Amino acid sequence: MVIKNRALIRRPYKKDRNTGPARRGSRGEFLGALERPVLKAMGLLVPGLLWELLSRLGFLDPQFVPSFLQALDGIVRTVEARLLPGSLIISLWRAMLGLVIASTFAIPLGLLIGRDASGLGDCFNPLFRLLAQVNPFTLTPVFILFFGIGEGAKAGIVAWVCFWPVFFNTLEGARGVDPALVKTARGMGAPGSTLFLSVILPGAASSIFSGLKLGLEMSFFVLIAVEMIGASSGIGWLVQASYWNMRFSWMYGVMILAIVLGFCMNGYLNRFYDKVFFWREEPVSPQGREGRGKRENNRCLPPERRKMSQVPLRKPFTRRDFISAVVLMLLILLAGFWQIRETKREWQQFGKEGHTSSGIGIFDD
Repeated sequence: MVIKNRALIRRPYKKDRNTGPARRGSRGEFLGALERPVLKAMGLLVPGLLWELLSRLGFLDPQFVPSFLQALDGIVRTVEARLLPGSLIISLWRAMLGLVIASTFAIPLGLLIGRDASGLGDCFNPLFRLLAQVNPFTLTPVFILFFGIGEGAKAGIVAWVCFWPVFFNTLEGARGVDPALVKTARGMGAPGSTLFLSVILPGAASSIFSGLKLGLEMSFFVLIAVEMIGASSGIGWLVQASYWNMRFSWMYGVMILAIVLGFCMNGYLNRFYDKVFFWREEPVSPQGREGRGKRENNRCLPPERRKMSQVPLRKPFTRRDFISAVVLMLLILLAGFWQIRETKREWQQFGKEGHTSSGIGIFDD
């Protein structure tokens, strides 16, 4: 057979920079890897530089609003005074304790109601939505009445805040399990426990983790507000005590550190999520769709060129990652228990000397 139209003949691939993405050298790969972190760092530093500029130009009252550099110096001062490390550990311990308590009840209840076929979830859904809208600070007297004024009330408030995002995400995840998988497992004679552990729980795992992530983020910031109201330790107490003792540089410094800590926690949880659920596709923007179309068109390229054009997959979750996460959680819990005991002992000593929980005496030079 003779083909008259030579344009239909597939010719050997030739190097053309317009055909596919060009090969990037080591320098280009290094700059590309630094692009996003540099942009994120600039997004954090620009407000600080603007703050410093306004302070130096006299637009801010230095008596109540110190400069950005003075606020950073306040962080160093709190570390030298041995106030910041202990307060940070105690706040992380309280946030994690509240999340563990909330997850213990929210995950089983969400899975049970989500897979219930009798309509029980639809019946109680308005009640759950109503309770989720209750301000946790209005329940503070109730928690103090039942759990006392110590750590139980704070853990109860944090658990209340964490319960609802974990519960609703677990509920939606259990309802979103593919019915075909459930029917297939039942058709193969799988018992209820195997169906739950092998089909329903893995299918809802992504939603459960999203709820845990949201709950931890909310718990930390709500906890800081709770510690400002009634506590003798923690990040919130340190901010409030710095205010009462007119250490405004310390106060702003601790607030900046709390914001940075929340940003780091969010980044760590996102990275953890990407490793656990590495098989999930990310949301694609219009630019991403265009790039994905180019990658699909590159399938006609030779194997060596096709390998260069593929986007690297995310690294899966390994046993080392699991061990490091468990060790980090245990270290925070153990360090928090120890720090709580040390803080109580120190406050007992300061109470004998006539000091109060406002921090007067601790902040003296």
